[in-house]
Amino acid sequence: MARDFSLTDDVRQPRLNLQNCNIRQAPQPPRGPFPNTPRPERARFPARFMLEEPLAQGAAMISGTLALAFAAAFSGASFYVNWVEQPARLALDEEALLSEWGPSDSRAVALLAAFALAAAIAGFITYFESQDVRWALGSLVIIASWLYAFFVMAPLDNQIRSLRGRDVAAARALVRQWGLVESGLTAIGVAAVAVFLWAL
Repeated sequence: MARDFSLTDDVRQPRLNLQNCNIRQAPQPPRGPFPNTPRPERARFPARFMLEEPLAQGAAMISGTLALAFAAAFSGASFYVNWVEQPARLALDEEALLSEWGPSDSRAVALLAAFALAAAIAGFITYFESQDVRWALGSLVIIASWLYAFFVMAPLDNQIRSLRGRDVAAARALVRQWGLVESGLTAIGVAAVAVFLWAL
């Protein structure tokens, strides 16, 4: 008689006991001539990028130092005019005062303008190399002396140069006023030096 197999037969599948199994990892190839020698890590950036960063920092330091030096020269020259030349000039009579003031003013304007331009250029170069906005701020401050000289000092300069004949008597008061206005250039130079020192 054939045996009747039903679905109720106890058919058990074998279970794998992972706790009793000893699983071994496949051996890895040696990493070098000495197995225990750690593998050197790769540099994150190519060597040329690692060299360019110190070179850029060095160039920024050079141009930044030049910007500070020119701004300091601007401040020193303007301070000299206010505290050395101006008192000596006011001790002269009106005719000699105007004779001394004219050539001195022309040379001072050219010198201060050159110092301001050089400081601004060096400051902007440092800004583009370092992306530090303080260098751009200092450059804008020192180049503002051009605007100050043109809009504030130039009208008074022209008034003094136009003195003729009897008007020469008013020269002393105008030159004294010019000295007070010129002190604004010293303040601009000192402010630019302070910003450049802050950026360093």
